[in-house]
Amino acid sequence: MDEAGIENIENIGDRKVAASCPACGEEYDPGDHFCERCGRARRGPRAVVHVPEVRPEAVLETSSRRVRPAPPPICGDCGGTRIDDDGFCDRCGLRRPAGNDHVEIELVGPVEEGVRAAGVSDLGRRRSRNEDALAMAALPRAVCAVVCDGVASAPGSDQAAQVAADTGAATLAQRLAAGDGPETATRGALDRAREAVEGLSGSRRNPPACTYVSAVVAPQSVTIGWVGDSRAYWINGSGGTGSALLTRDDSWADQMIARRTMTADAARADPRAHLLTGWLGADADAFAPHAVTFRPRGPGLVVICSDGLWNHLPEPAALEAATYAAMDPSRQENPNPDTNPYPDANPDLDASTNPDTNTNMNANGNGNGAADAGLLGTARGLVRTALDAGGHDNVTVALIPFPPANQSPAEQPSAEQSPAEQPSANQSPAEQFPAKQSPAEPSAPTPAASPQAQDGPSREPPR
Repeated sequence: MDEAGIENIENIGDRKVAASCPACGEEYDPGDHFCERCGRARRGPRAVVHVPEVRPEAVLETSSRRVRPAPPPICGDCGGTRIDDDGFCDRCGLRRPAGNDHVEIELVGPVEEGVRAAGVSDLGRRRSRNEDALAMAALPRAVCAVVCDGVASAPGSDQAAQVAADTGAATLAQRLAAGDGPETATRGALDRAREAVEGLSGSRRNPPACTYVSAVVAPQSVTIGWVGDSRAYWINGSGGTGSALLTRDDSWADQMIARRTMTADAARADPRAHLLTGWLGADADAFAPHAVTFRPRGPGLVVICSDGLWNHLPEPAALEAATYAAMDPSRQENPNPDTNPYPDANPDLDASTNPDTNTNMNANGNGNGAADAGLLGTARGLVRTALDAGGHDNVTVALIPFPPANQSPAEQPSAEQSPAEQPSANQSPAEQFPAKQSPAEPSAPTPAASPQAQDGPSREPPR
């Protein structure tokens, strides 16, 4: 190992190149511990994990395997082998990078399909540990992804998030392969993830906990499941007016808004706004998961993310603009929302029936949008947007194009769907995609009134 250590060198084929800062792109010099441009602590090279398609006969084995890159076995600065439990080298005092400080995942299908989904999880600028987690799985006719965010006020919540994400993705893939519908599989995965997180509690008074959001993208539908305040968005790829928030936060603010006891502006400005009213964990008063299925009119992109991203881009229009910018930096936003934002498309073709009209949302297009940056590049761009805005929290995002990459033209969503199946451009996101809750579902508890710091989700103190 040279002076720079494995932290500073990436092998690409038979070439060695200097690693660069994941926050600003500045290249490190050998021996650097911090980025000279932005001051961010230097970490290991980003790891891109190519996850093969999950076949039904090997669903559990493939989809449940960890995709986090392994941390270096020795100190990258001095070569010391004694690393304490907090990750610091006993010889030189340098903190060893955690394996999940920066994680990148691509779901790669056959050559003709290319990348079917991609995601990035990053430590952020102000946190010492990444408590977000990301997991994905692909089947022949569907792609699923899970994002979880550990509750900052509970020790061990990074483990809770990873266990929930891994369990959720594995269960989704298993149940879909067994023939369950997307919504049934989604609810089953949420239940299994809850059990897995509760199993970590032991005798702890303040047990590990996390939020959870999942997406199943099938040939003609998108199904979202969630508990907590991690979110899912639809980024419309055929007209620029249909992007929407697909989830409702399990939070104090949304509870006040739903009860009409406060205006939306007042509730979101309150110090208690981000307190969770629902989460996965042994101390959750009531398990009240949500699931919703909708049928998009045409191509688009499903985005699931932790609050480290959506806190900076809460409105669908803002996330849409940032996504377009990440896809193609020369096109910052659609200057005219009433026109097609993809000028290279054939205006005589219906975007909902011809997949070639909107290549922005696919990884293998013909020169538009996401074809320029790629899905992984687009996810990186969204994470960088959050980092550039302050990056006070962990940031995680997963992107799945709709329709799935392996869908044949005959399977394309029809433009003749019934009005009940189509979101209206004149409706609010909440009206377009109402959460489907059972009548017996209990209301979430009101959290304690004491203000909480907003560096990640917080919940009601255990009683």
